[in-house]
Amino acid sequence: MCIRDRDKSKARVIGVEYQGLAPEIEFWVPKLWSDLFDPRKVALRGLLASSKPEDPEWQTALSEVIIKGAAELLRSKEASDWAISILRDHLDFPGGNREALTRMLIGRVKHPYNGTPPNVTKALSEILDATGTGSFSTRFDRFVTYDIHEENFSFSPSGEYVESDVPMKRIEALAEEFVSSREIRRESLEKVIGSPGRRASSFGRFVASLSSKIVDLDDEILSCAEALDKGVGNFFLSGYLGAVKGADRTRWEAHALRLLADEKPATWKIHAVVFSGLSPKVTERLLNLFAAGAVHASYFQNVGWSFGGADLSSDQLHAICSCLERSGDPDAARAAVQIASSRFAREQTDISSELLWSLLMNPKVFERHDDQMSSYYWKTLATAFRMRHPERDLELLAGILTVHCNSHGMDSDSGVFETAAEICKAHPKESWPLVGATLETSDASWTIASWLGDNFRSEDSPEGATRALLPIDAFDPDQILRWLAEKPARSELIMQAIPKSLEPGPGGELTRGFIDFFGARSEEARNLIWHFEEGARWGPASSYYAKQRDNARIWIEAASPAVREWIGEWIHYLSSRIEQARIAEEREF
Repeated sequence: MCIRDRDKSKARVIGVEYQGLAPEIEFWVPKLWSDLFDPRKVALRGLLASSKPEDPEWQTALSEVIIKGAAELLRSKEASDWAISILRDHLDFPGGNREALTRMLIGRVKHPYNGTPPNVTKALSEILDATGTGSFSTRFDRFVTYDIHEENFSFSPSGEYVESDVPMKRIEALAEEFVSSREIRRESLEKVIGSPGRRASSFGRFVASLSSKIVDLDDEILSCAEALDKGVGNFFLSGYLGAVKGADRTRWEAHALRLLADEKPATWKIHAVVFSGLSPKVTERLLNLFAAGAVHASYFQNVGWSFGGADLSSDQLHAICSCLERSGDPDAARAAVQIASSRFAREQTDISSELLWSLLMNPKVFERHDDQMSSYYWKTLATAFRMRHPERDLELLAGILTVHCNSHGMDSDSGVFETAAEICKAHPKESWPLVGATLETSDASWTIASWLGDNFRSEDSPEGATRALLPIDAFDPDQILRWLAEKPARSELIMQAIPKSLEPGPGGELTRGFIDFFGARSEEARNLIWHFEEGARWGPASSYYAKQRDNARIWIEAASPAVREWIGEWIHYLSSRIEQARIAEEREF
């Protein structure tokens, strides 16, 4: 039951077992703003009093609750001054979570609540500025480690996106300070190397560019990283080495090979090298480590993202893809397809047709059916192959049907099925024998039939919308019907592909021919009724069935006798389903 307060502005739903015949519940409504906010203030004071500086874990959790509570109070003008006071004091809160404080302040300054007075925003801006003061370590955390993306942009009064150069200027200034002071490096080098912030990469690039002018820091940084080992972050060293590579390729390569010298280099070493760039010697070392099982295939994806891949020749890129493709590792196969797609297909770098075919036909690429990016890369590669070898379209289709359309099924929107549909549309007469043969011989016949009829798609199209073409619409209905006439038992194989339409034009022509061939009262025609009912839908079932019945009444006007008889059975069936659905819906309501 629903009960409302006297002014009807609030409501609550409860069970009758709680209300019964008791008087109507009266909601508590604050009479003064203090009634609403004083309890929250008391709660925050209590939390502040529970501070335990000797317990870092408690302090961090306490800090986050206080920050969140103060942020809520900022919503009200009457409580904003007190909230600002709490936040200002929180700058010196022992063990406080300064990152949480900084993120909240940036959010409130950049996106103030509606009606926030200018003086409140100004006060919050001053507190935010204060988070960027103090020791080098504090400022490094604030502008590098925290890595708050919202600081990288702003919106103009007209709503345009505007990039901000302030974070980079802050980082560059910190880098100058770091390079110039041996004491700061001694105190903060481990923190810098271990920083998880993505801005640490930019900091590393600035440090490298400055150090070459002031002091050589290579050995100091690398030795510290090797001593720190597992505490090394993913970004500083890659940025540092990337800048070194830009200034002195020979020097960078020596450092990269030093990091990769171990039989099984630590992950941070591989990451630092790969994301700083590549060279033929470094690539050769990485491939040897991959062959020995010491480097994961995913690191080679960076070649496709152009992290140094531009420094490699076509032959070297070819060697990488060949090595990955031959390994039998699914991750390696996907990496190879990505590299080939990015470098050979889009950038028109040369590749042998043999390797191109091997990549397209490698079943390991689609062992993970949820990998949409692999589908995209594969499709790009397949398109390039078709442009180079249009005469091999049917060979490619045969390969797709036998290699990739496996019994586990695949998303009908995948690049594989998109390519198959394009080939069928380009060569319908020649393609159908391949499709038909696969339906008869493959364990994946249901998958292929479902793709042909796109049975993963909802049949509940918007009112007045034209039915989207299906892959099976590419073929001549008479060719399919002749195929059925050769072996009527084939109807079971193709049932999932039969379009759920009897309208004139593509699709409907095949369905009408199917009914005419088998007869309205045949087992095949009865199975077609169950097929028509299948499919995803939204909303009340009665409305869905009613819409189907309306369509059937339109289709009956231009139908053959057998089709009219079948439609009559279909309408009768739908009418019973509508009645059942309406009864169920009423009871549910």
